[in-house]
Amino acid sequence: MPTLTIIMGPTFSGKTTLLKNILTNNKDFQQLITNTTRPKRANEKNGIDYYFVSNQQYTADKQNDIAVAPRTYHVQSGDYWHYYINANRLKELKHNTLMITDLQGYYDTFDYLKAHPEIKIKLQGFILSTNLMTIFKRVVSSDRNDENPRETLRRLYDDEFNVFNFNDLDIQKLKDKYNVQIKSPREILNTLTEDNING
Repeated sequence: MPTLTIIMGPTFSGKTTLLKNILTNNKDFQQLITNTTRPKRANEKNGIDYYFVSNQQYTADKQNDIAVAPRTYHVQSGDYWHYYINANRLKELKHNTLMITDLQGYYDTFDYLKAHPEIKIKLQGFILSTNLMTIFKRVVSSDRNDENPRETLRRLYDDEFNVFNFNDLDIQKLKDKYNVQIKSPREILNTLTEDNING
């Protein structure tokens, strides 16, 4: 049975870097590419970073129950950006797979798989524990030229104080009920390598 490993964490916590590192150094994994309606950044490629789709495509996929774990963000520019997993990609999963989403996206994926037991996938999640000083340094030195600083700070504030602000009971519930652990990038790399070695 393939494992879908979802990486989560605050903005600029290193999710994409970790995912690329795992894919480069471990051929046992492939990436599940999600869909988004947000504009493509200069260094991004369609089908590699995201599948960039129109708002009309998103609406059609949602109406046809193809949009799993849809997430909508109202950004500083006033636009709405939609992110989601194409259900057909989950159904076709044959290999250990990695993807990035937020915590609510993980919960929605968990619920979707529970409601569709015919899809045989083991789900696990990791939340990156990256300290705030490291995140701020990354924000300041970012090469995301099209990144709006206000939008970055809004997302960072929301992530740190609303989404990833856990107490001990939350952490235990994440682990026991949802199979989610909070770890450093190095710990995640080690865990995934050990899991693959041990079968």
